[in-house]
Amino acid sequence: MIRAGTTRRRRRPSLTLVTSAAVLALALGPATVIAHADTSATDPATTLEQAETAASAQATTTGNPVPVDQATTADSTLTAQPDGTFTQRISAQPERLQRDGQWVPLDATLQRNGDGSYSPAASSSGLTLSGGGSGSLATLDNNGKQMSLSWPTALPAPTVHEGSALYCDVLPGVDLKVTADEQGGFSEVLIVKTAQAAADPRLATLTLATDTHGLKLTTDPGGNLTVAEPGTGVPVFHAPAPLMWDSAGSSASAQPARNTDSASLPGSSLRTAAARTAAFVKPAETRADDGGNTQTDLSGGPSPTSQQAPVHTDVTSDGHLQLTPDPSLLKTASFPLYIDPTWISVKGQEKGFTYVQHAYPGTSHFNDSDAKLGVGYQGYTSPTGAERTYYQFNIGTSMGDKHIHYAELDVNETYSADWGCTKYRVTETNVAHISSSTTWNNQPDAYSQSDTYDFTGANNKDCPGGDAGGFDVTSSVSNDGDGTVTYRLTGSESNETAFKRFSTKATLAITYNTPPRTPTSTTSSPKPASPATYGCSGTSYGWIPNADASGGVKLYAHVSDPDGDKQNIRGQFAFWDKGGSGTAGAVDLISTGDSDGNSSTVPGSGGTVQITVDPKDHPLKDGHLYGWHVRTDDSIDTSGEADNCYFWYDATAPSHLAIKPQDDTSDLHTGDTVHFTLSATDPKPTGATASGLDHFIWSATSSAALDNDGGTSITAAADGTASLTYTPTAWGSTTLWVAAVDNAGNQSQPVHITFYVPDDVNATVEPGDIDNDHVPDLVAADSATGNLDLIPTNTDIPTSNGQPAPVIASGPDDAPSAADGSTTWANTLLAHRSSNDHSSSGNRVDDLWAYKNSHLWLYTNNLNNNGGLVGNGNRYFTRDHRVAVARPNCTKGNCSAYTPDWSAVSQVTAPGDVNGDGHPDLVTVENDHLWLFLGSTATGQLGEAHEIGTAAWNGYTITSPGDTNNDGHPNLWARNKNTGVIYDFPFGTDSLGIGTAITNGAFTSTDRPLMTSPGDANGDGIADLYTITGDKELWANMGTAPDASGYRLGAHHIASAGSLWKTITNIA
Repeated sequence: MIRAGTTRRRRRPSLTLVTSAAVLALALGPATVIAHADTSATDPATTLEQAETAASAQATTTGNPVPVDQATTADSTLTAQPDGTFTQRISAQPERLQRDGQWVPLDATLQRNGDGSYSPAASSSGLTLSGGGSGSLATLDNNGKQMSLSWPTALPAPTVHEGSALYCDVLPGVDLKVTADEQGGFSEVLIVKTAQAAADPRLATLTLATDTHGLKLTTDPGGNLTVAEPGTGVPVFHAPAPLMWDSAGSSASAQPARNTDSASLPGSSLRTAAARTAAFVKPAETRADDGGNTQTDLSGGPSPTSQQAPVHTDVTSDGHLQLTPDPSLLKTASFPLYIDPTWISVKGQEKGFTYVQHAYPGTSHFNDSDAKLGVGYQGYTSPTGAERTYYQFNIGTSMGDKHIHYAELDVNETYSADWGCTKYRVTETNVAHISSSTTWNNQPDAYSQSDTYDFTGANNKDCPGGDAGGFDVTSSVSNDGDGTVTYRLTGSESNETAFKRFSTKATLAITYNTPPRTPTSTTSSPKPASPATYGCSGTSYGWIPNADASGGVKLYAHVSDPDGDKQNIRGQFAFWDKGGSGTAGAVDLISTGDSDGNSSTVPGSGGTVQITVDPKDHPLKDGHLYGWHVRTDDSIDTSGEADNCYFWYDATAPSHLAIKPQDDTSDLHTGDTVHFTLSATDPKPTGATASGLDHFIWSATSSAALDNDGGTSITAAADGTASLTYTPTAWGSTTLWVAAVDNAGNQSQPVHITFYVPDDVNATVEPGDIDNDHVPDLVAADSATGNLDLIPTNTDIPTSNGQPAPVIASGPDDAPSAADGSTTWANTLLAHRSSNDHSSSGNRVDDLWAYKNSHLWLYTNNLNNNGGLVGNGNRYFTRDHRVAVARPNCTKGNCSAYTPDWSAVSQVTAPGDVNGDGHPDLVTVENDHLWLFLGSTATGQLGEAHEIGTAAWNGYTITSPGDTNNDGHPNLWARNKNTGVIYDFPFGTDSLGIGTAITNGAFTSTDRPLMTSPGDANGDGIADLYTITGDKELWANMGTAPDASGYRLGAHHIASAGSLWKTITNIA
């Protein structure tokens, strides 16, 4: 049970006329203490969430509750519990205020202001009391709306003690005692000390000047006073009907308690205002205060023997308050006599307390800080009658998304009519809301929620159980609809001995958790196909293939919790079988909460969870429909279930696969078209459903190319057949591999057919041609994409807007590996040029030499390989068709500078066929030397190395333009990097001739960092030059006939100024 603190307030002895002006909303000036939270210092939501997360983690680790200080408000606190829940304690009234960034408890002790007035040290609202002299006695401020009360004459300087200010002799023989409370309210009591003072005509009718600052003061038939908004009638200040009482019998001992079980409720004849406060002072309270001795001061309320009478209230025509004490009691009173009107500030009615009295059916005590809340039958002071207590709490709308695990109304008993330890039952009931208009005659309707607690005597501290009690109000808090909850306390309304009083300081303790969110993004793997949906909506469900090899079916969902990382969460999955027809009753394989259905945890901020339905533990039946769903679990609460998801399961691959030629394959040639018929079946399980045949896949590369639904797809007809059309692109033996795939994705074992395509001896070769359009091409290595781009020299070079995008000759995954294992074509040395007869692999389009990380590779053009581009990912150069080039020996000439591996290579170029043997050759620059490697009959392998240059070749850039002097041998162009002059060198059989300058100095490595010659690009029979400039543009210098100077290159033109060239590292 969570206990609320108890506070019992005792008045100083004095004879007082009390005007209780209760809770005020705001202070009136700089000297007044304001008791509202400093909203400008309120932590942002993110800071509060972080604090909650930290406190929850600490509570979980230590096993002890941890307060969340950042969540504290004037009337509530928050505590993280070890089990991951939070407990919010909400008070019916403010209990603290924030000052200098710190929370301090409310304190009604009066402190002197700079202007001589007085205010509470720390109150929830502003209050200013007179320091003496003319002017207002008290000023109330309710959220900027003010009311002032003034005594008819100038006031003496008060004697101040704790929360009370005593103004002596405001009339002869009459003192005025004003007591502040911690809510910023106050009470004032006129203490009439003698009969002579009571006979003062000024006391017969007291007029207190009021300044309501535009508000309207009214009185009702029950004597209650209200100051309200003139237009809306919304109350701003309120006063219960005032009372006066004397000191009759104060020297007598308090009477013992009587049992009146059979007594009936008093009739209307007893409902006078005089007894309203009689219930404030109980026999036990009297005994507790004086132990049965003579009571000499009743300023805190009448004794059971006091004579009492109502004080008539009226509002004058000019809006002032007029109080008329009972003239009979003024004459017959035992002195001192007390006259008491009480004011209360109405600060909004969403929280507070009150009690109602059968004896005073029209009196309201809403938020009266002096109220002593009665429960049961008050049978000791006339008029007697039943009393009921109400508490109201503002829980806000934030509870709307919470799961209330437990809510408790905690109250403190302050008085019991029975001094013994007998327990008496008190009943709590959830009711409609209270307000300043709540009276015995206007009580809120009761709801169904109710709880009881048995309280023992509050006067005897030796009684077990004590004076604190708690009521279970979980259902009412959980079902609240407007952010405000109200509770009524009732007791026996016939047994006066069971009568009790309770503190105004009640607490509502709510232990809650925010339930996790319903999972989203529910998916499965393998992903269902045909249709390719996860089956979580609609009635058409896809198929999943045999899951044995993949280890089962994986189910996924995204889970999260509004509490964020304060909690770890998991998914709880359920999985069931709907049979071979899909309409059978569900058979659970994994039920919600089973260990097999619980995922691992993720932080509450969100994450993807999964389980695997392992066929070893939960065998899946071929042709059956399966369903599943998932919810989120935070170990305290669970979310709702996500929508059910379904898939069909097909465990069997297609069978009876066949491939048959429709045409004669014995006389095929490159470029001819041939047709094949494909056929297969998808078996149907007994009593179940088959997914059906979906498509065939084929490849002319290898059976491995069909793995994971690779190759080229052909849709199957309804009869399980399809037609394959194939056009050979290279001569030699060709094998077509075929597999069948059903709607679930199960793939059959492949079958193949092989046929032979003879060589075309009349086909021509264009050195430098990569894409078989008989025009030389460029390749460029792009550091931005890692691709090797194909740049045609005749058309379709990317323009300034990047269109058309370059053809990708090879992707980064197919590039040679760098030293760190990464793969990109950037910074790869490139070379390509066939001989006049064939490429390095014996075909009619260029292959590619590629050098990186001390390794030289030959990539054979996929146009020359089985399957062509289509069968090789639409790429010209792939790792599947590359050969590592071995370093040949050097046995002729000077071999002293020759290294045993390729690590010294700094440039490569492919000149074509230098020695006329029909095989393309290769030239490298290594350690300032120039080396020629003659081609061989073995694909990708080179003959012996020949040193053909010993000068400082590191200072030159080399490229291969083809045969520039028509001597039947290719030439070599070398650009002096510093001077920019390009020299043309003729090749001998296996040596290099004397170079001739063919340009002026416009081609320095600064102006033209990258250069290459594709040979004759424009078909005029003269070699051309392409360069990438320092400004990152592609320039072309087309070859011309030699002029008088011998130069052979015309003026440049900009071939392309697109952004592509900014990231090109190599070109060939």
